[in-house]
Amino acid sequence: MMQRIDKTKHTSAFLAERNLEIVSRVVKGRVNECYVVRQQGKTFFLKLVPANRAHCGITTAFYDAEVKDLGQMTSVSDTVFTVPQVIEHSERHLMLQFLTLQSKEKQHFVLLARALAQLHASAPTFGSSKWGWAYNNFNGLDLMCNETRESWWEFFKSSRLQRRLDQIRSDPDPSALLLWIMGTRLADVGNALFSSVAPALLHGDLNTDNWGMSDDRVSFFDPALMIGDPEYDLACFTCFEQGELSLACLDEYKRLRGLSASWIQREQLYHFYILLSSFLLTRNSSLMKRAITIGTRLSTEILPMVWRSLVPTDRLVAPPVLSVPCKLAVLVLFGTFSPVHRNHIGLLDAAAVFWLQNQRHCHVVGGFLSPSTDARASRKLRQKHFPLRHRVEMLRLATQNTRWSIDLSQMEAFENANNVLACVAGCFATNNVELFIVCGSDVVDYVSTHAPVAFSILCLKRIGDQDPGSRVKVGDTRIFMVDYDEKIALSSTLVRSWLGSWYRENHHQAHKKLVKALGTSVLDYLTHAVFKIPPESLPAILKIYLFKSEIVSCVLSYCLI
Repeated sequence: MMQRIDKTKHTSAFLAERNLEIVSRVVKGRVNECYVVRQQGKTFFLKLVPANRAHCGITTAFYDAEVKDLGQMTSVSDTVFTVPQVIEHSERHLMLQFLTLQSKEKQHFVLLARALAQLHASAPTFGSSKWGWAYNNFNGLDLMCNETRESWWEFFKSSRLQRRLDQIRSDPDPSALLLWIMGTRLADVGNALFSSVAPALLHGDLNTDNWGMSDDRVSFFDPALMIGDPEYDLACFTCFEQGELSLACLDEYKRLRGLSASWIQREQLYHFYILLSSFLLTRNSSLMKRAITIGTRLSTEILPMVWRSLVPTDRLVAPPVLSVPCKLAVLVLFGTFSPVHRNHIGLLDAAAVFWLQNQRHCHVVGGFLSPSTDARASRKLRQKHFPLRHRVEMLRLATQNTRWSIDLSQMEAFENANNVLACVAGCFATNNVELFIVCGSDVVDYVSTHAPVAFSILCLKRIGDQDPGSRVKVGDTRIFMVDYDEKIALSSTLVRSWLGSWYRENHHQAHKKLVKALGTSVLDYLTHAVFKIPPESLPAILKIYLFKSEIVSCVLSYCLI
């Protein structure tokens, strides 16, 4: 049977040991027992580890981190803000200077903005070019892992947002899965909001309870310091402090240091994270509802804007001025492109020629090769695909002297077709745009079944291929059949087998085929950037591993480790 702890006896024994007299109990948070105490005629603020946690593995690091953080803030404080002085601490308690706090008025929120501006400007004092902090600290009872990273988004995503998503994924609440899906999508594309971030020393947990006014100076409490985006502190403040007082603080801060062009979006993203963290701590359902509302808003308003930034428009060509109105057409070729080869480019070229010869009043303004995500490529090819970063770079090399672009929306299947269409329509300021999905006859049945009905399909049938008509729904007017004279028979599967032959035995004939299929720039990239081993040294190495097993699977598994 679990022993019942007498909280009163626990606290009284500690106070008696240090000859402390309780003046009043302070109701503050869920982490500590807080008291105003008197010792030898002097008044102090005391934090105690609650009795029910006194023997549950709480270490000195809990209060040590706060003492270090307060010391760091003291070193940069001035006439604008202050922090309470540390009197003493142990693994069980922290005793601080007692500050008499004033009621917060509107002008005090202006002073808060000035104090934050001063704190944030002190980052160079610590001389670190990395984001994070030199040691771990605590936000409440939650250990904040502060391993430094090269970028703010990398740090925030891995050390903050992803940890919360891992927790919510296994949460029993029925709405937790929705939060996890929203958060995962935000984590995938949020980097676009942080192209420019000025490093700042952050309080790290600036809620309403963690600042006050004493002798007309701002006082900060309970910091969780880190080097990060200054707008994170502002979002911590505005998440639970809204209205006229919040605006007074933001207006003054903006006057002093300015806000980024993406401040509104960043604030919403930070609010999503803060509410998610607060829900996991308190189980307050209203916090979850707010997080879902914000996640929905981000998904419907902000993320499409981010995704559209991943659709380049520099190669789109405006139609000539004609006496008859001209419809604009944009071509999209979906695929794994593992690796991209000349016939992928050839499909778009043939589709464009078809329109030029047969559709005089429809002008092709451009086209996109849209690589599938790593998750989809893995489902399709298992371990025989190249990672997305390599597939994108090979696509860039393959298209550098063409009129075609690369769509980097990185959505599943045909989701990003709407994104491409909206981007092209916005570029030409017209809704008179039609999107055509380009595909081969071997996949036209899949495309016609899964592609959105609003999009037409250009099916290029290689000469000699079986007529795909039996695999297409009768009466599907979206599909245009185009004969395609393929110069050489090519597929990514065939190319991967040639790569295996070349690397396994330095097969000269396979190398000649690869040059024709891929071009020298793509093949050079595969050789030096993906495989990272000089071709002349590969055959002897791979013979040890390959033996008589499947060439393609073994080569790619070995080289992509």
